[in-house]
Amino acid sequence: MNPVLTQPRSQSSRLAHVGELLIVLAIGAGVIFALSSLGLDDTPSYRSLTVENPSPYIINIDVTSAKRDGWFDVGSVRRENRQTFEQTPDPGDQWVFRFSYGGVDAGELNVSRDQLAQDGWRIVVPAEAAERLRQAGLSESVR
Repeated sequence: MNPVLTQPRSQSSRLAHVGELLIVLAIGAGVIFALSSLGLDDTPSYRSLTVENPSPYIINIDVTSAKRDGWFDVGSVRRENRQTFEQTPDPGDQWVFRFSYGGVDAGELNVSRDQLAQDGWRIVVPAEAAERLRQAGLSESVR
């Protein structure tokens, strides 16, 4: 029998395989980066929103998209006051605001993103909200 001799791999052969592996990893990382920069990321954007409340009630504000696929609690604004909310999620092209106080529905306001931008990301609680709360028998909020 003839013994078969196997020659050990040379150092340059091992380095070539490591180099190939690094190239494959770099290409994979590039593909992942390219896909994430195409807008496939579902991370919501946030806006600074100012709410002006001329009513004599504390007003709670929620917001959702035109699809009404979930409400986000924006916050509350004291009576006859103004409040800026720095981290309001941007629900899309159409914003639907819901107003309430003491668990009583005070109505909604539909505003396009373009209109909000034009108005400086500011809304005013409609007078109808206070009227609905008054008709529900709620006392005005304490100052």
